[in-house]
Amino acid sequence: MTVNNQTACFRAFAISADGEATELAELPTSEALPEAAYVWTHLHVQQEGAREWLVDRAKLDRTVVEAMMAEDTRPRALFKSDGVMLIFRAMNLHEGEPPEEMISLRMWIDEHRVISTRLRDVKAVEELQAAISSGPAPVSPAELLKSITSRIFARMEPFLDDLEDSVAAVEEIDELSARTQILTEEVRNNQAERLNRLAYIFSVVATIFLPLGFLTGLLGVNLSGIPAAQNPYAFWTFTAICIALIGMQVVFFKKLKWF
Repeated sequence: MTVNNQTACFRAFAISADGEATELAELPTSEALPEAAYVWTHLHVQQEGAREWLVDRAKLDRTVVEAMMAEDTRPRALFKSDGVMLIFRAMNLHEGEPPEEMISLRMWIDEHRVISTRLRDVKAVEELQAAISSGPAPVSPAELLKSITSRIFARMEPFLDDLEDSVAAVEEIDELSARTQILTEEVRNNQAERLNRLAYIFSVVATIFLPLGFLTGLLGVNLSGIPAAQNPYAFWTFTAICIALIGMQVVFFKKLKWF
């Protein structure tokens, strides 16, 4: 079966040990090319013939093929005796789309091959393909993986800086909110303490004047027989008794440490 680069394969490169890359017109087989240190093949998961090539020509394990072709993926690593499969995500840098909608990139890496699949364009991969077409390529599969991930993280860095600034702003707002809450609680506590103090003073004053109110009420009844009603010194005597009573109450309350 022949699948050209207009169907299943976006790009395929045979890369020599000194970094010289040759773009292939057809998808390679599972055997390494004699003149190449390794071959990088990049596929679209929805292209006709992609699955058949992965199974029949690339000779990948069925579990690996299913993961490489899945539309809904999560980041993970799958280690096999002959290689490793990696699934990671790149930031969505397509115009007009939210960057937080990450784009999945799947890669199979062994000694002589790198096979990558994707559902949507990954800018870092396109950038690396352009660089390989015009200059030296990574000299090994490990260097290719390093180059792709470095480009992905480089493109993410401005967004991560903005995210860090946003997180810092949120933390500052939270800190100001906490300080405001503390100040609010302090004001409320001061107000409550002041009200309690006023209520306490009113209670003490009411307690002091309660006996006086009783005495004045008792002597103020309009009945005959009130003692010393005809005595010219009775009012001043009663006033002195009230003052003395207040003095004794004040001394008594101070001993009780009411104020």
